Formats: sequence, C-alpha cells, structure tokens
Amino acid sequence: MTASNVPDLTRNGGASRLRFLRSLEPFLWLALVIFLLIRFGPQLSAWTGIGSPGGEAPALELVMLDGTRVGPEDTEGRVHVVTFWATWCRVCRVELPALQRLHEEWDESGEVVVVGLSIDTGGADVVRAHVSEAGYTFPVSIVDRRTQALFGGVPGVPTTIVIDREGQIRHTMVGLSGPGTLRRAVRRLLDEGD
Repeated sequence: MTASNVPDLTRNGGASRLRFLRSLEPFLWLALVIFLLIRFGPQLSAWTGIGSPGGEAPALELVMLDGTRVGPEDTEGRVHVVTFWATWCRVCRVELPALQRLHEEWDESGEVVVVGLSIDTGGADVVRAHVSEAGYTFPVSIVDRRTQALFGGVPGVPTTIVIDREGQIRHTMVGLSGPGTLRRAVRRLLDEGD
C-alpha cells in the first residue's frame, strides 16, 4: 500500500473516531478477561483445587441402560465424576473417551465412580447404540429435566460434576474439561480421604 492509498483519518472527524476506538481498548480487554474467567474458571478451579464446594449432591436412584439400579447406598464414600452428555454433542464425543479412561483406571479400586447421564430424548436404543459403538463401559443412564434440575440445571453439554467422598459437589465444568484436569481433581479428592 502506498502513502497515497492510506486513508487520511484527520478528515471528517477521523482522528476523533480513532481516539474513541483507542479509548474503548481497555474495556474490550477487560471484557475478554471476564469472558475467559467465566468460561475457563471452573476448569482452572478443578485443576488447582481452589474454590469452595458447590453444596450437597442430590441422592439419586438411577436405572442404567443395562437395567441395573444404582442408588446412593451403592456409591457412598467414593469420588464421583458425573457427566451430562448427549449423542448429538460433538464436544461430548471428545470428552467421553477421557471419562472411559478414568473409569478404567479406577474401576477396580472401587474408589471412583464415573457415570454418564444422557439427556437424549431419542430413546434408549439411540444411546445404547452409541455407547456400544464407542466401547464405553462406565455406567450410563438416560435422565430427564427433573434430574438435571436436582443438580441446579444443566446449562450445556457436556456438564461434568466432580463430587467428593462426603457427597459435596466440588467442581462443575460446562464444556470440554481436559482429561488432565479431571484426573488431577479426582486424585486430589482421593488424597483428601487418606
């Protein structure tokens, strides 16, 4: 671009517009920082362990896809990783394999329970086919809006909730939560009980 092609911002109030735009810059940076804290704050909290418990987790009686019933008495004293997900959710397809690895890592010890709560409305056959095709072996149940409301609502999928051994919600993450973040949060909660 030659000097003759550069627009003259001093004409028609261009300089005042430029000053105005520059005066907005700090506010735009502040908005970006606030957005990032809101979006990634829960993941950072799970990674670092900083943050306060989110209250007591609801006592649920769930019927899994295989017909077994799981209630609070079956999982008492264990760390829980509960994920609300859906077969149509692309981000869920990225996160669920990490949950499968968590399940495989701690299933035999019995210290950690990984549960997938599908919000699909297409029926059990759709969910069952997806779970089978992906090779997930962690317990999966289909839940309705009442179950979602017991957790304070599910603003988006995936929503992953980490619950400590005493039944307190310690972390709630909406959107993708990295496998390292989940593993670190679970490990920390297991170490608290030792």
